[in-house]
Amino acid sequence: MQVKSRDGDPYILADHNSDINFEKPLVVLVNNYSASASEIFAAAIQDYHRGIIIGSTTYGKGTVQRFFDIDELLRNSYPDYKPMGSLKVTVQKFYRINGGSTQLNGVVPDIILPELYSYVDDEYEKNSDYPLGWTQINPVDYTVWNTTYDLKKIIQKSNDRVEKSPEFSMIREGALRLKAIDADNIIPLRLDKYRTREDSNNKDNKKYESTQKEIPEMNVLSIKVDKELMVSDSSKKARTDAWFKEIKKDIYIFEAVKVLDDAQ
Repeated sequence: MQVKSRDGDPYILADHNSDINFEKPLVVLVNNYSASASEIFAAAIQDYHRGIIIGSTTYGKGTVQRFFDIDELLRNSYPDYKPMGSLKVTVQKFYRINGGSTQLNGVVPDIILPELYSYVDDEYEKNSDYPLGWTQINPVDYTVWNTTYDLKKIIQKSNDRVEKSPEFSMIREGALRLKAIDADNIIPLRLDKYRTREDSNNKDNKKYESTQKEIPEMNVLSIKVDKELMVSDSSKKARTDAWFKEIKKDIYIFEAVKVLDDAQ
């Protein structure tokens, strides 16, 4: 990745370890809550063609902040007002190796999946107060990964599965419903009308419970080292079991596994 301040030249943060520890295909799941470092990671994987990015467009935070201790800056001045805290200042921007910023636009996945908050605008950096704009600098020289799979075919297969999925259809429907709720800023004050409105919302919410059921085909296993640790740590086993239970309900992870199968 690259880092650049307002007036300085770009600084390239390179990988100093040339060893490749894992050579099989990768899948990276992202959504609108993926921000900053996770966006940098996803962008690098995408730019190098090292793996497939799946999900929804990321948050779009491509800026670097520094904290300045105000007490230290003022030193012996205004002792009666100390401590005065810190000041956070944006000093740089992150840039991809292709020259584009992750700021504002985020990272657009190779495979876009339906997302419940697709139409809720305040879930992105671009909708915060006074965000910095998207900018571009010169790309760096880089060599893409020699992939063995056909990305276009994999995207088409995933799109076909998602189109036929009842769970993803419900998520699409739910996203449109949230959009309508977000646009409806009038709340009835008459108790009977308010209750009718809430009953209708609760009835709609129950429709989406089907997207939170365990997926029969989803099998989640611990790696060997974790299994060995759980033999003597019952609390770790309980946490792991609870985590696995949630993973078995996650249709996004399930689709990611399907995509990974297609890439093998």
